[in-house]
Amino acid sequence: MISISFVLLFLVVWQIAPTVGWINPIYVPTPTAIFSEMVRPSFSGVLINDAAISMTRIFLGLGLAVIVALPMGFLLGGWFRSVETAVNPLIYVFSVANPFTLLPVFMTLLGVGELSKVAVIFLGLSISYPFQHHFRGQSVDPDLIKMGRATGLSRLQISPKCSYLEQCLRCSPDCG
Repeated sequence: MISISFVLLFLVVWQIAPTVGWINPIYVPTPTAIFSEMVRPSFSGVLINDAAISMTRIFLGLGLAVIVALPMGFLLGGWFRSVETAVNPLIYVFSVANPFTLLPVFMTLLGVGELSKVAVIFLGLSISYPFQHHFRGQSVDPDLIKMGRATGLSRLQISPKCSYLEQCLRCSPDCG
């Protein structure tokens, strides 16, 4: 295990080496220079502005993914075989690709602005949501589905309600 004295010694040598001229400070800046540049944006307000822009992108991508992918996941939950058969190959193809590797494609098609960044977040999330609900819908206990049918739920109501009930039963130690 690395002791604190070794870490402090390393930081002292790192501070001294560029200062004395053993190492070019352009390539290896001192720890104090790194810390001051790290703290500067938080006091100037730049960090808060950049964080707000990033959070806006994240929430837009998340909102679009929830609006599109959640219903798609319920459709793929085993209730509509024709939809599942038509959409599954496309989802499997996109699930293999990392959404960030498609960023140059999105930038070419959608431009360098916010739309391409939101599209990458949307794609990354919209691929995972249908898979989660697709497999969750296939793993729901058949007795819960029978209970849903017995209580008069329609096909569109059974999938989300039974999936939700299944997750509640799995998470609660008192049930089961």
